[in-house]
Amino acid sequence: MTEYELIDLIFSAVNGAATANVLIFTIISAYLVTAWLVGDKLTTAQVTMMNLLYLCTAPMMIWGWLGRYLAALELQNALQLVNPDAPNGISIYVIVGVPTVYSLLILGSLKFMWDVRHPKIE
Repeated sequence: MTEYELIDLIFSAVNGAATANVLIFTIISAYLVTAWLVGDKLTTAQVTMMNLLYLCTAPMMIWGWLGRYLAALELQNALQLVNPDAPNGISIYVIVGVPTVYSLLILGSLKFMWDVRHPKIE
């Protein structure tokens, strides 16, 4: 594969990861807005269904992001073999950091829903 083709594939994979970022933030934001606006009015069955859908969808988006980013990292390694002077712009540390932050956001949003549904009476 030529250097140009590898660079094109890297950008395609990074664009896919960026799209996954947008989807993850959209899902988390929608959950938080729903929790804020109607969380205390929903029945237990409705919240259970919403949480199940949320907990199935959000991790799949993280998995999709991770797959795209790992593909970009693998393509970058192939590019380094073709041209050792090519810039190395994809960090392996992002593979641990971003999913961790997203997981904490998901857990935080679940805690937020819990707090909306079970307010502390002072």
